[in-house]
Amino acid sequence: MKKHFITLTTGESFPVEISLGAMLIFKEETGREATEADMGSLSDLIKLLWAGAAAASETAGIAMNYTPQQFANRLTPEELKKWKETYVESQRNEENPEKGEEVKKKDSPES
Repeated sequence: MKKHFITLTTGESFPVEISLGAMLIFKEETGREATEADMGSLSDLIKLLWAGAAAASETAGIAMNYTPQQFANRLTPEELKKWKETYVESQRNEENPEKGEEVKKKDSPES
């Protein structure tokens, strides 16, 4: 998945990437695999986003010392929605890369 950045109400911005490390963090936090995350569940979305931010921040050498609850307290619904839309779209493109290319070609000004 492509790296995304999330901005909290504190003004801090953190990278987010659902990497293998993020999947491990999600599993440790929830007891479930990240592939089992329910995209309709607010708590699953927040914990997956938090895990992605924690893993990507650690990799980048950025301190992100928030628990899932603290992270959620500083997250706006708009930021969560924006990330969810980006994440779901990237998942669709990974599952069906040819379809993603067709959409890009149709939407491009060159077509």
